[in-house]
Amino acid sequence: MRPAPAVSLLAACRIALCILGLILTALPALALDSPLPKPMEHGQSELWGYADASGAFIIAPEYLVAMPFLESGIAAVATEEAWLWIDTQGNTLAQAFIHDNGPDDFSENRTRIIRDGKMGFMDETGSIVIEAAWDFAGPFSSGLAIVCSGCERVYSGEHYTMQNGEWGCIDHTGALAEPLTMEPPACSR
Repeated sequence: MRPAPAVSLLAACRIALCILGLILTALPALALDSPLPKPMEHGQSELWGYADASGAFIIAPEYLVAMPFLESGIAAVATEEAWLWIDTQGNTLAQAFIHDNGPDDFSENRTRIIRDGKMGFMDETGSIVIEAAWDFAGPFSSGLAIVCSGCERVYSGEHYTMQNGEWGCIDHTGALAEPLTMEPPACSR
């Protein structure tokens, strides 16, 4: 008769593990919702906007794509014309530089933006930290980003390279760390 309690103990452990699994699965749903608006598609228009916790739109559904808000309160959205960065009220902060068919990733708390055809950088709070003054800028790596003044896009199919112009490296403040030259520098420390 001793084996029966062992089976019961095993069954009890399985049940306890199942219950624990259900509780752990439900925890995110039970947690307090983030106060940030959530992306939501408008069923009739198939456009995206942002809704509050009750499901009411607080940013009108006018975007082709609406990415979730970062904890800092900014989100990337796509319109017919461009990818944009917006705040929680729906105000446009900047036009995003497109990389791999979407908004540029943040690198070292900087993302590339476009303003009046020039490139600059925005931080994760939505503040423009380096004014858009460059014809091209690469992402930050090891504290530096390559930049170009007077360079031109040369297309090969849907892709392009930047050619000609004067090239240099900037630091996180936008100051030139490498002087402008005709050859692109390595921009490494």
